[in-house]
Amino acid sequence: MKHFSLALLALLAVVISTAVAEPLTATIYTTDKGITEISVTPVSSSDGIDTSAENDRLSAEEKIISGYGVGEFAVKGVIAEQVKILVAMIKTAQTDSTYKVSITVIGSADNLGTSAENDRLSKDRAEAVAAELESNFPGTKPIVAPHGNEANRRQVVVRYEFIRSAPDKNLAEINAKLDSLSTSKKENLIVRTIMAMPAWKFFGGMIVGLLFIAFLLYAALRLFSPRRKAVAPQEVPWEEGELIFLDIATKNSGTYSVKVLRKWRKIGDKKEEIFISPFKSETERDIQASHERDVIRSLKHGIEKSKFTSQLPSLIQSGKVKKLS
Repeated sequence: MKHFSLALLALLAVVISTAVAEPLTATIYTTDKGITEISVTPVSSSDGIDTSAENDRLSAEEKIISGYGVGEFAVKGVIAEQVKILVAMIKTAQTDSTYKVSITVIGSADNLGTSAENDRLSKDRAEAVAAELESNFPGTKPIVAPHGNEANRRQVVVRYEFIRSAPDKNLAEINAKLDSLSTSKKENLIVRTIMAMPAWKFFGGMIVGLLFIAFLLYAALRLFSPRRKAVAPQEVPWEEGELIFLDIATKNSGTYSVKVLRKWRKIGDKKEEIFISPFKSETERDIQASHERDVIRSLKHGIEKSKFTSQLPSLIQSGKVKKLS
C-alpha cells in the first residue's frame, strides 16, 4: 500500500508539473558546405516551439538553406543537396537516444511578387523541406512557420534541438522528496491530492475499482467453492391401484369389456394416473395411457385392425376380456 500511494502521488505530480524556459543567445557562422549555421541558445514560442513545459534541452541549431530560383520551392538540385547534408548533421548530433529531435521550418521569399504570392511561396518552401525531414525522422512532425517576404530572402531556415521530457527527472525528485516526508505528511498529501481531483474522476475510479473487486471475489468463490453434484429427482412410486372394466365398442367385431389396471400417484399438488390394459403391443409392451379415453381409443383401434386377434382367446379364457355382443 505504501508503494502504491507513492506511485500515485508521483504520477499526479508529473502530470500537473510545469515550468518556464529561460532566454538564450545566438552566434552566426558559415560552413564550407554553403549552409549558414546559427548556434542558438534562445527558444522562442513565437516561432511555434512550445516553451511551457519543463524540458531538458541541448543547445538549438539553425541551418539556412538557400539557392532557390524565382518562384521555386521543390527540394531538388542544390536544395536537395543541402537538405541531405542537414539530415546527416542531425543524425550525427543525435548521440543520446533519450533525446528526441524537435524541428521548426521557417520559409521565406523575396519582395519580387505580391504579399499573397510570397506568403504562399514561403509556405510551400517550408512544407517541402518539412516533408523531406519528416521522411528521414519518422514521428518528428516538423512545425511549419511561413514568414512571407519578411526576410526578403529566397531561403528556408531549419531550427532543430534535442529535447528530453522531464517526467523521468521529475519522478526521481518527487520520490526523493516523498522519502523525506513523515508518514502523517504523506497521508495528508494523498488526501489533498484526491480532494483536488474532479468529482467525476474520483467517483468513476471508485466505481470501477469496486466492480473489479467484486469480479475478483466472484471468480474466487466460483473457483474455490465445492461443486454440488447434480441429484436426480426421486422417483415417486405408484399406488397399488384397482381393476376396472372398460367397454370397447367396435364397428365390425362387436363390444368387449376389458379389465384394466388403474394406478395413481401424487407428486406435490399434482395427481397422476395410468391405465394398463392386458393387451400387449407388437414389442410385447403393455398397452397403457395416462387417460382413460386414450387407452379406450388404443384398444378399439387394435381390435378393429385385428392387431389383438391372437391375444383375444387367451384373454377371454382368463376372464380379463369378456365378449358382450
